[in-house]
Amino acid sequence: LGCIVTVFGPYIRVGGPDAKIFASSDIVCNNEELKFSDTSVFTKNSPLNSRNWTFENGFTSTDSSFVYKFQTTDSTDINISLQVVDSLGCADRDTVLVRVFAEAPLEVEDKLVICKGDTIQLYSGGVHHYEWQNSGTLSNLNINNPLAFPLLTTKYIVRGSVSPTCFKDK
Repeated sequence: LGCIVTVFGPYIRVGGPDAKIFASSDIVCNNEELKFSDTSVFTKNSPLNSRNWTFENGFTSTDSSFVYKFQTTDSTDINISLQVVDSLGCADRDTVLVRVFAEAPLEVEDKLVICKGDTIQLYSGGVHHYEWQNSGTLSNLNINNPLAFPLLTTKYIVRGSVSPTCFKDK
């Protein structure tokens, strides 16, 4: 009778980190800040070894979380990536896209004069979203050219933006 020997092969662990970015928003106005945090997941046996943030505009960081102020002259999309490497050398990457809106180039007509009881069309341009004040004497608050029918001398204020969140008043 012979002996049977059973040999078990090597134990192979498949895994590695799961890179995850937390961003406080994916839309921001020029000169405003967003918070970024590394919320990556690691296994108990292979913790974080290194972390590298890379912004498409050249900014880099190794911090676990930070606040970044966006500054741009034109509206743009910026890719932000995070690469994490665990203690076994396994790596993963996560990327988010942040849309940065430049300041609204809001244009308005200056001083207009009309006779009592007349109606005049106001004009504002250069942006995509409009919010006019003095609703009681305007035909529409959300267009660039509402009709105005003031009974007294009236100052109109319009807020304009290139996005639903970045407004400029005039």
